[in-house]
Amino acid sequence: MDLFVDILTRVTLPIITLVALGWALQGRLKLDVATLNRIQVYVVMPAFLIHFLSSGKQPLSVIWPVVYFGLVQFLILIPLGWLLVILFRQRASLGPIMGLGTASSRSGPST
Repeated sequence: MDLFVDILTRVTLPIITLVALGWALQGRLKLDVATLNRIQVYVVMPAFLIHFLSSGKQPLSVIWPVVYFGLVQFLILIPLGWLLVILFRQRASLGPIMGLGTASSRSGPST
């Protein structure tokens, strides 16, 4: 139960607070969402990643399985994308695109 409360107060509530603040301010300030999204993707997120990755205190024994999984995932998904191009009888030039598109999820917001 302590873990749940910790996650709720340190992770979930700050996100909900920022979303609510953005929603409330949008009505008054009429912010340009595309510009804010670009700032977030190209400035804020890289800064957070550099900060948190450089200040993390995870032992390498914890990080290596994640790295191995990522590599194995790419090694499986890229050939799978190429195989789909062959199975669906598409142009051979679509192979690299489909391989990389299958391997990288790009599940974030589009700008």
